[in-house]
Amino acid sequence: MEGISAGISQILILALIVVLGFVLSKLNFIDEHTSNKLVALLINVTLPCMIIASTSSVEFNQIANQIPLVCGLGILLFLAMVLISVIAAFLLRVNSDTFVCFIFSGICTQTAFIGVPVIAAVLGDSTIILTSLIVAIINVFLFSVGIAMLVVDQQLRESRGQVSADNQKKFSLSNALSRVSLSWKSFVNPALVAALLALALLFFRIPVPHVLGSALDMVGGLTAPISMMVIGFYVSRMHVKESLSQWRVFLFGFIRFFLGSVALFYVFSIFITDNLIVSIAVLEFAMPTGAMVPAFIASHKGDALLASEHTVISAVLSFVYLPIIIAIMMLFPL
Repeated sequence: MEGISAGISQILILALIVVLGFVLSKLNFIDEHTSNKLVALLINVTLPCMIIASTSSVEFNQIANQIPLVCGLGILLFLAMVLISVIAAFLLRVNSDTFVCFIFSGICTQTAFIGVPVIAAVLGDSTIILTSLIVAIINVFLFSVGIAMLVVDQQLRESRGQVSADNQKKFSLSNALSRVSLSWKSFVNPALVAALLALALLFFRIPVPHVLGSALDMVGGLTAPISMMVIGFYVSRMHVKESLSQWRVFLFGFIRFFLGSVALFYVFSIFITDNLIVSIAVLEFAMPTGAMVPAFIASHKGDALLASEHTVISAVLSFVYLPIIIAIMMLFPL
């Protein structure tokens, strides 16, 4: 019971910081420009610092045997994200023009700048490196398969909408895939570099000097509060009447993030005996839709407003279902 209480308490603390972000937004301390700058600060500075600083709380020998399993789980998590998102979209009879928007909202989630600090708060700082590895694996598929999905969907929608005098423009899968332009730079980001650097420091047993480590830890400690305040900003911009009318978004979030996470917990528990790894994977799977989803959808001429509603509604719902998922994992394990 103490573990459940501690986990839920951490979620409630983070929820209070979201409320603070909401209030600061209403008082005009945080606007769109400030929010974008804070997100950039999180991704490029505080999160990498948090990852490197975590090397002081873990020994490489403690995680060496877990690394292959964690990398494999990263692949399985992405596949599960796609599968459950597709099932949810089919069950809700989402129309063809917004189908991929729903799917992408289910696979492009807050695994990094919310997932890493939340899981560290609930399960301890020793989980940061392992969580970061899962994030890195998911991002590889997100920026390849996920982006290809958006490109193909864009051409599908354009082929349905563009009708010439003679006949409808035919859709070409090969042409759509040829428009996907990716390089190794697409997969490199500060969090990934920090995770690899942290692993190198642990593997070669290179200690981080106390002063430097303390500075990194102090900066990394900003990750959770800043990320929660950014979520509070997004909530403050939500149009309540319009959002409440999007019942499919609410039900999609319930199926994808809550029911999917609970189902995944029991499936993983059958095959994996390491409860900590299972908990990390399930909580990562439960993270809400990413803040960058509207920008991705808009850049491929999709419904950016609908994507924004996915982002905000799933973030709000997460503070309801995350404590329940934590309680289920601790009270009703296999």
